[in-house]
Amino acid sequence: SSRADLRLENAVMIFGVKPLMPKIADKISRECSSGTHVLSYRFRVPMFDETATRGEDSGSNSGFLAADLVYDHEEMRVYRVQ
Repeated sequence: SSRADLRLENAVMIFGVKPLMPKIADKISRECSSGTHVLSYRFRVPMFDETATRGEDSGSNSGFLAADLVYDHEEMRVYRVQ
């Protein structure tokens, strides 16, 4: 569910499952400000720059997060929203 409003948050922790990550990326892209830190345990958040490598339609950012990966160790990742 996307009930929580993330607009005022400066950090978001995700305990998601792989099939939900594109929806979570959409929500974060819509609601979080630039500089927000996103912590994700276990599953990677699909990032916008991956669209070019996958050959996706460059006109659609749906399911991808524009962010920098600032920490990646074992199963923990930290992103900074662009």
